[in-house]
Parts: sequence; C-alpha cells; structure tokens
Amino acid sequence: MKANNYPKWILRMLEKWCPDYLFDAIAGDLIEQFHENEDNKGTTYAKLYFYFSTLKFFRPSLLFRNKFRWGFFRNTLLIPNLTLFYRKFMRNKVYGSINIIGLSISLALVLLIFLFVKHEFSYNRFHEKGDMIFQLVNTTTLGPNKGEKSAIVPYPMGETLYNEVSGIENFCRYKTGLLIVKNWKEEQTERVSYTDKGFLEMFSFRIIHGDKASAMKDPNNIIISESVALKYFGESDVIGKTIQTNDKDFLVSAVMANAPTNSSIDNNMIINIESIYPDGGNWDNFEVITFVQSEKGKFTSNDFEFNINHVAEKHSEFIKEQLKNYFPEYKGEPIWDINCIPLKDIYHNQVSSFLKSNKAEYSYIMASIAALILLISCINYVLLALAGAESSIKEVGIKKVIGVSKQQLGRQFMGESIILAWISGSMALLLAWYFLPQFCVLTGRKLEFDFVSDFSIILGVFTIVNLVGFIAGAYPSLFLARMAPLKIFRHKSAHRGKGYLTRGLITIQFTICIFFLASSWVMHNQMNFIRTKDLGLKTEKVIQLDIPNNIKTNINTIASRLRTELNDSFQLSAMSSFPWSNATVLPLDNERSVQANWFYIDYNWVDVLGIELKEGRNFDVAVTSDATHAVIINEKLAMELSFDQPVGELLPMGNKDSLRIIGVLKDFHYQSLSQPIAPTYFVISNPYYSELLIRVPSGKNEDFVPLLEKAWKKAEMDIPLNFHYLNDVFTEMYGSEYRWQRIMDISTFIGIAIACLGLFGLIGLEARSRTREIAIRKTLGANTLSIFWLLNNQVARILLYAVIISSPFVIWTMQKWLQSYAYRTTIYWYVIPVAGLWGLLIAFLAVLYPVIKVIKTNPSRYLKAE
Repeated sequence: MKANNYPKWILRMLEKWCPDYLFDAIAGDLIEQFHENEDNKGTTYAKLYFYFSTLKFFRPSLLFRNKFRWGFFRNTLLIPNLTLFYRKFMRNKVYGSINIIGLSISLALVLLIFLFVKHEFSYNRFHEKGDMIFQLVNTTTLGPNKGEKSAIVPYPMGETLYNEVSGIENFCRYKTGLLIVKNWKEEQTERVSYTDKGFLEMFSFRIIHGDKASAMKDPNNIIISESVALKYFGESDVIGKTIQTNDKDFLVSAVMANAPTNSSIDNNMIINIESIYPDGGNWDNFEVITFVQSEKGKFTSNDFEFNINHVAEKHSEFIKEQLKNYFPEYKGEPIWDINCIPLKDIYHNQVSSFLKSNKAEYSYIMASIAALILLISCINYVLLALAGAESSIKEVGIKKVIGVSKQQLGRQFMGESIILAWISGSMALLLAWYFLPQFCVLTGRKLEFDFVSDFSIILGVFTIVNLVGFIAGAYPSLFLARMAPLKIFRHKSAHRGKGYLTRGLITIQFTICIFFLASSWVMHNQMNFIRTKDLGLKTEKVIQLDIPNNIKTNINTIASRLRTELNDSFQLSAMSSFPWSNATVLPLDNERSVQANWFYIDYNWVDVLGIELKEGRNFDVAVTSDATHAVIINEKLAMELSFDQPVGELLPMGNKDSLRIIGVLKDFHYQSLSQPIAPTYFVISNPYYSELLIRVPSGKNEDFVPLLEKAWKKAEMDIPLNFHYLNDVFTEMYGSEYRWQRIMDISTFIGIAIACLGLFGLIGLEARSRTREIAIRKTLGANTLSIFWLLNNQVARILLYAVIISSPFVIWTMQKWLQSYAYRTTIYWYVIPVAGLWGLLIAFLAVLYPVIKVIKTNPSRYLKAE
C-alpha cells in the first residue's frame, strides 16, 4: 500500500472552496495522478504537479457556485423570465405601455430638472482658489433702507484692505459697461468688464494666447475671449491686433478661453480699471464691487470681517461728514457692516447687477416639482403592478399546484417589475436627451447632457428604476407567491388590505394633481393681473433707443437730427436710463429722511409716456427756471413730504439747492409689481440723458422700423442703431415669473396625464375583472349610466378627499408665493373646488373608453360558459 505523501493542506483548502458534490471526484483524480507521477517521475515532481493542478481549481466560477449563488439574477433577469415577460406584455399591451410611458416621462423630467439644479449649484465652483475668494457685501446701517445689502463699495476699499488687513493676499475691483466696437461691417455694442490685474491671478479663466503676467499692465491693453476674437478677426491668435471703439483703440494683449456657462463673471472683454479711473477713486465713489482673496487657511469669519470693518471705518470720515447733510438723525454711528460672501455663494445672493445671479428658491421649487411628478409616476407604477398581479392570481395557483416554489414565484414577479422599470429608464434617457434643447429654452439655461463624463446621471437613473422596480414588485412577491392554492381557486382576494392600499395611493396621486391644478390657476390669475393692471403709463407703441455711455453728451444732437428726419406725428423724448432709476436720500426735517428715486427727463417725456398730472403743470421750455430750479414729484413722494399743497413748495435736497415743486404726477409703476411704488422725482438735465423714447403714431407699426433705420442712416450717426420696444422691457421684468408659470403648466399637464394613464389602466383592469357581474346586471336591466357610476363612484369620492387634503397646501404655498408681490391678486374661494371638478371631469374622460368598451360588450359572451 502506497504512503499518502501528497500535500494534504492544499486539499483541505480546496475542500472549503469547492462545492461538496464536486470535491470527492476532484480530490480522487488529483491523488491518483499524484501516485502515478510519484512512481514514474519522483516525489518532487509529483508534489509540484499536484500543487499546480490543485491551484487550477481555485477558479471564480467555483467560488461563486459554492459561496455566492446567483439564482436571483439567473431566475429573475435571464432568458426564461424575459420570455415570460414578453408573453405577458403582448397579452396586455395597454397595461404594459401605460406603465412604461408614465415612468419614462416622469424619469425624463426628473433627469432634466436634475441637470438644471446641478447646473445652478455649480456656479463659480470651477475656480481653483474659489474657497479663498470672497465678495465684500455691506449691510446698510442707517436711513430708510436700513438692513438692505449692497455689493457696491467705495473704489479705494479693496486696495486699502489689501494694504492694512493681515490675511488678505490679493484683491480686485470689478464693474461692467458697454463698448461700441468698430471692427465689423456694422458697429457692434459689446459688454466690457473693468477690473484690476489681480483678477487674472485670483480667478481660473484660462489664457490661451498671450502672457498672463503682463496682459493688464497697460491701461490701453484689452483681453478678449476666444468667441470675440473669432467674431471680429476670424481666428483666435490675435495678439497685437487692435480693437477699435468709438472712444479709443485698445491693443489685444491676451485671448482668454470662453467663460463656462456656470460663471457669474463675464470675460468677453476685460480692460484695466485704471483706464476709467486714471487718478484713482475717492471714498465717496460707489461704482465698483470688490473681491478679496484670503491667505490659505487664514480666513476665520468673525476676526476677518471685524478687521475689515475696523479699517473701513477708519477711512470713512469724509463719508460721515456727507451723511450729516442727508440724515438729520445721524450722530456719527458706524456706517459699515461688511460681510464676506464666499465666491461659490454669490450666485444665489443677488446683491450685484454686475454679476449673473438667481434665487436658490427656484432650484428648490424645480426639485420639488420633480419629486412630486416622480411620486405620481411611482404610485402609478405600483398601482398597475397591483392590478396586474391580481389578474395573474390563477396563474400563481396553477404554478404552485405543479410544484413551483414561492421563492421562484417571488423572483418571477420581481423580475417582471424590474425589467419593466429598466425599459422605462432606457426610454427616459432618450426622451431627456431629445427634449433637452426645448428644456434649455424654457429655463433660459445652456445645459449639456453627457452620458459618458457625467456618470451621476446614469447612476441616478439606475438607482431610481431599481428602487421603483423593487417597490412595485414587492407586493406580488411577498403576498401572491405565498398564497395557498386552495384560497386562490376559491377566488379569495390576494390581500385583504389591497383595496385600502389602492384607494390610498390614488388619493395621494390626485391630491398632488389638484395641488398642481389649483396652483397653476392662481399663477395664471397673478400673471393676468400683471398684464391687465393699469401701470399708469402707456408703454405700447413706444420705441426705446439705447445710447452708449461714452457719447451721452451727443444725445441732444441725435434727438435733433431724428426730429428733422421723422415727421411731426412721431413724439420723441430724451431721458436717463429707464425703467432703472438712481436713488438718493432727502432730509425731511431734523428727525426724518426718505430715500427717493430720480430721473433726468426732457420737456416731452410726460406726454410721450402718457402719464397723468394730478396737480400743477409739466416742464415748459418757455420757462427758463424749469431747467435749473424746478422738479416734478409723484404722489408717493408728495405723501412722504406731508405738504397740504405740494405745488409751490421746496423739495429739500440736503447739501444741494432746494428745487421748487411745479407738478405732481399720478403714481405709476416703472418697477416690477413685486415692489411698491417708490417716492420719485424728475428733473431736467440735458448732459445726462442716455436714452431716447419715440412714440409711434397709430397705423405706423409695420412701417416704422424701416423708417427709423432710414432716418438713422440719413442722420449720419456714428453709432449703431440699438432699439427695442418699451413694452418688451416691462414684460421682461416678469420673465422668470412667466417661465415658472410655463413650467408649472407643463408639470400640471404631465402629472395629470400620468395619473389619468394609471386610472385608465386601473379601471380598465377592474372592469375586465368584473365582466360577469356587469353582464348579469345588464341582463337584469341595468342601464349604461348606472354601470358607469358603479365602476367610477370610488373615483368621485377619492377626488373629494383629494380636494380636502390639498386645500391647506395650496392656500399656504400660494400665499407664500403671492407675498413676493407688493400688488397681487387674491386666492378666490372657488379655485380649489373648481380644480377638483376639473380633475373629476378629466378622470371620468380618462376611464370612459375602457368602461364603455366593457359595458357595450354582448352579455352572452361572458354568460354562455355559465
């Protein structure tokens, strides 16, 4: 008998690795081969060959077969179950299609909204030093606007803080303006940014041509973006070429890559700020925003901001002296309350018109809409899964009788649900990709859909579809698969609580739908209120011509030339920027002051805009003093002044000469209705006009633009014609509101459509399951209406519950939304009940076809087998 010299330890390892039913045969073969090799080639060779042969059996397939059984995936997702799924789908295409369409549409909408929200919260996060860059924001500490935040700080503040506050490594000032560029067949107006050389060191805008260190040393240099270079020169490498403007020529010193879409800062054209402030600015020059960069690891909010405020107060004596003329109540208290807003947060702070910004609430609203739509769809999916599983109850009974285990049945139901969810997820990706351009137009954002680089999109879809698939497949897997065959063939219900569960889910669905319907109606009422409200001025048929800043002094010449070229039927007026105003503080007495907006206007302005005079008179060119000592005010300012008869009184102007009030205009809205009418006054000041207004006479709308272009060309203007309709300017004030209204309309439509699709399938399946009952009722004389009500009476009750549940949510949410408007409509009592009636009508229409189809079927078809 041969000695057992083979290595036993490696066989013991193989025994733990290998399936039991394979180990004895494998071990026997290995030992037999070992003895044969030992006899023929020696013990050493036999052991080496034994090791090698044994190690070959440590394969992943053996490991998985023994330790990790893949039965769930094999039985759930592979060919046999795909075949069953296909057969079931073909037997009931409507039920399957409704499930796929509803979930696909909602997932596509969720994906698009996810892209929007992700883009909104990615603003300014691409800068390498972003965690160390802060914007200075001051909170007003006195006067009527106490508590308001502003990013506009004195021009010298940035440099002063850099020199005197430890921990500040760099700074830059920033402002924007318009520049007329002549490097084109026709002159173009471009937005330009003025900033310091620290801008390039702080922000991560990539220079693609030129030297970053020297690009902004000369005030006569200009940095342009790649898109501007291609626009004016046809190539990107344009170092040393000249950008010609109507003011001066600039030498291109660098070309910068286009700013990402998620940048608040524009980089189309950048000029050294010293070109407009060659002698530096004073502490009373409030025209720039300021960024500071802290040393790495040195920023601690309280200490850093305390030092900044301390230094700012030390240099503000001149400002404090000026304030005493405007605020009688001012006693020398601190005037600065400066906070440092991190760069990544400035997009949602909305404190500067120089930077792109948006409310964070809009992103939260979008995310909430997506969540509600997805909830409707998931409920829909689960409801149809419940109904579909109930219709398969006899199939379950037969399979259990022939020996199919409850685990196999559970995996089958779960597999069908997951496969359906995966198909929906795939379709959702395609739908989102297809509708992305329309979604970009709707939201006003440039969004990109990159499946390869943005793995979070695929991961999110995969997670949602699997979660929905598991939830929907849980009911038939847990309950139907465990039912006793005897109960099944006695027509017992699959689950006693299913009826309550179904009604509860449908109630949640239609509660959300009623919420969408009622909220959308309230939004429409508010937008209609805005469109129809009398603003107090006539913006229709008024053309607004923008005149660039650097040629304001020529505006009277422009107006004179246009008056000559256009006939007398056109009314023309010059003014300062409108509807954007300037603001100042007027001292009323020793204890009070008021902040007032003001405009520079000419003698025709009131007539061109059709504003009514309540008291007094308009400016008169024949009265010489009107140009220097007269002022017109609105009703709101008259009320603040508390004069019994304001006409003839003096308007206090602080350290300036007081102006005589010659007229009071009726209040009119030149700002959004979200803001109350502000106290406002109007004065004549020719040098500061920046816009022309032209009222087009009736019947000239279609012919006016060619006529204006011809007159502009004939007048030999040296600037491009840039005009728009004043009515469009006022409409644009509510651009975001109109976008949200459209988004709400689309969400309402999608939510109701998905809910009705589910109701269509659910009632259809219920009607089919009650065909014998319906046939018997028809045989006994029941009419169509009574049978229709029999199948749908629960829908009416559910809609009633949905109206009751949704009412407080609608009222609370819409009141919060309407509070953002100083002038608003009311939430009428009938909005929610009527929305409920609309929901009921839509629900009845959704189930009309499947119910009528069953009702109209000949009863003998179902009763002959009885």
